[in-house]
Amino acid sequence: MKKLMKKELEAVCFIGIVLLFCSTASAQLDSINLDFALGYGMSSEFDAAAGTQTLIGLNGAMIYSDQGDSWGFASGTSDITATFTGGVGNTSGTKAEAHFSGGTWGFTLRDGVDTVFHIEGTVDWYWEVEPEPLAFNRVAGQGRVTYDVGTLFIDDDFFGGHGTWKSSDGKGAITSTITNISPLPFDNYDNNWAASNVSMVLWADSSKAVPEPATLVLLGLGGLLLRKKRK
Repeated sequence: MKKLMKKELEAVCFIGIVLLFCSTASAQLDSINLDFALGYGMSSEFDAAAGTQTLIGLNGAMIYSDQGDSWGFASGTSDITATFTGGVGNTSGTKAEAHFSGGTWGFTLRDGVDTVFHIEGTVDWYWEVEPEPLAFNRVAGQGRVTYDVGTLFIDDDFFGGHGTWKSSDGKGAITSTITNISPLPFDNYDNNWAASNVSMVLWADSSKAVPEPATLVLLGLGGLLLRKKRK
């Protein structure tokens, strides 16, 4: 009986040591705060009738942490999409611009065939504008997005630490650069057009998107109405 109790005690001690080792190893795992992801070599299509702008990228990507680390993904290992809806074109002077009120987006990165990073969500607002009058073949875009936190996946083994997406409020930002627009000349959003050289950055920090004046006015009116309702 004593021998049996001794064996059971030894077994319990062994399990305790294993659990302690695992717990210590887990506690020592580095924390990786992923800050933003970049998709490049993308394409875009604007549909004037539907009021949609679609960005698609399969050609490569980078992802960065706030510690200064970065990981590259070759062609065929990234799947990046963004569809901006509710677009209304406008030409202010000689600068073409468009304002979008919604949409969806997704960002998937793979190590070969295995997904190591994925997140998706919806678009709060997004706008595009020529950086200067009569730029003709390039526009820049920015917008605020909402993350669907239930879709977030980060492969800790791939990134070498416990990965987190550095967003404190469930909001983020998208910025884009669109060049090589055709057909030319491009100076408004009245007709369909496409571009073959597009880059898009998904930021964990929503402050990277600065509302354009029309959106600021709408946000101000919304806040004013909210305050009146509370009174």
